[in-house]
Amino acid sequence: MKNAVIAATLAAALSACASMTDSGRDIQEHTHQVAPAADLHSLQVENIAGSVTITGRPGTTAVIDAIKYAGHQDAIDNTQVVIDRGGGSIDAHTHSVKRGWFGSPLASVDYTIAVPPQTSVHVSNVSGPITLSGMTGDVEIQEVSGNVRASLGRIGAGRSVHVNTVSGATTLSIAKNSDVTIDVKSVSGSVHGFFPMTSDKGFVGQSVRGRVGNGAATLGVNSVSGDVTIDSQ
Repeated sequence: MKNAVIAATLAAALSACASMTDSGRDIQEHTHQVAPAADLHSLQVENIAGSVTITGRPGTTAVIDAIKYAGHQDAIDNTQVVIDRGGGSIDAHTHSVKRGWFGSPLASVDYTIAVPPQTSVHVSNVSGPITLSGMTGDVEIQEVSGNVRASLGRIGAGRSVHVNTVSGATTLSIAKNSDVTIDVKSVSGSVHGFFPMTSDKGFVGQSVRGRVGNGAATLGVNSVSGDVTIDSQ
């Protein structure tokens, strides 16, 4: 039921947004920001079309690069990259300048972001891949159409990772010395893992559960269509 709700909600967003995206690359516009990150505890990224790449990098600054691209200038002009910094958080999102997307084409945006590794990350994307590496804080990923690839390091007590996808492959890698309980729910697609797993196949889809170490932390994946792979690193 939960997967069905995710599919209905996010797929509706996909059909509305992707149909109005200008996928050309003739015109590009680059946004670059460096922000203080000594007290940064959370990063939120919301994109409509394009890629999102987030990397954990030690230091006291966060670096955000966003490249808008489209085949026509009106799509570039109608697409705004908004980056807010305050209260220990950074919020980067793609925004339509004109109210209502219908009749107003949008550009695609590729985000490349580097923040301190301990930062908690919440990222959502409608159409395009999400790639994450080097992060040690909590992670929440929402993907409608695109592959998800995340290198998560050690997952231990007090840390949680949740991934929700509608269409696309999900590939996660975690350290062998993690202490995590893994719960994967898939409607259509295979599930692979390096750890012992138990599988409960229902009328639609399957639920797969496993544990690495003492299982103190949580790693949850909900996938509607696409293979799920959890590798060791």
